Amino acid sequence: MRKLIARVAGQAGMRQTLLVAATVLLVSACSTAPPPRAEPDPADASSPRTDDEPKASSSSSRPDPVSTPRPVNEKTPVRTAPAPEAPPAREPADVSGAAEPGPETGTEPATSAAPAESRPSIAPARTPAPASLDGRIVLDVSQVDDVDDDSIRDTIVYFKPVGAAPPVEPGDFEIRTQRKRLLPGVLVVPVGSTVAFPNQDDILHNVFSVSPAANFDLGLYGEGESKSHTFSEPGLAVIHCNVHHAMRADVLVVDTPFFARADSDGRFSMEGVEAKAGELVAWHPRAGFMRRQITLPTESPLELELTLVRPRIPDHLNKSGQPYRPERPSRR
Repeated sequence: MRKLIARVAGQAGMRQTLLVAATVLLVSACSTAPPPRAEPDPADASSPRTDDEPKASSSSSRPDPVSTPRPVNEKTPVRTAPAPEAPPAREPADVSGAAEPGPETGTEPATSAAPAESRPSIAPARTPAPASLDGRIVLDVSQVDDVDDDSIRDTIVYFKPVGAAPPVEPGDFEIRTQRKRLLPGVLVVPVGSTVAFPNQDDILHNVFSVSPAANFDLGLYGEGESKSHTFSEPGLAVIHCNVHHAMRADVLVVDTPFFARADSDGRFSMEGVEAKAGELVAWHPRAGFMRRQITLPTESPLELELTLVRPRIPDHLNKSGQPYRPERPSRR
């Protein structure tokens, strides 16, 4: 009897065990059913799979929970990052001293120009302030006896400052032939000036010069005619007539704008002269040149003395280098 009960109990326990095992298998089978296949995300389709990506392990007892698949036409909203704020506008850089841009090189341009190299400023050359030049001429006539009362007015004074010569303005002047004389007998002109020689006598004249500063021959021309010459070189030009020995004039050509003629008292004055060092020259046809180095402005008016030594009409030859023929006495 006991054996029978034990057998029945053993069979009952086995059935219970089998029932439990079947239940476990059924539950396990339901749990391990393959999940539905999810559609690939369009965002992941552009990223190719590499062999380095880890594969899902098949030995796991429980698979990872699977998310519910989305419809194919549904797009995942893409979040866009807010645009960064634009940097504040910069003040335009001062590129006045920068070099011109070169050809394109593909590199980023410099955001700011390098500061220009500072250079010491060069002060413009200073122009000397204008000054006045005043003086008086004194003639020593002790060595001559035929001196006119107004002979001192034939004195010319001019000033040449050191350095570059200031510009001069040439002009038009005139020396007429009248009563067998050249008038005026002394003339000062800037270099480049033209002098006309009209004939106001009823006889023929032939004006010429053989001076180094002006060598010319105007030829014979009669009453009412005029011929001229341009003096392009500085210096003294002595003018004669080839017909009449006693006709003479002196043309002093200067390359400075600062010149004056003495008055009847021998005084002279120049205004607007450059206040600097230079050479003061006084000249008289019967005394020659006298030169003096001075610096302007002067403390007081200058006094210059010239000694007359030459005759009024020095002896000279005609334009051919021959002595003049004796003039026939006038019938008048």
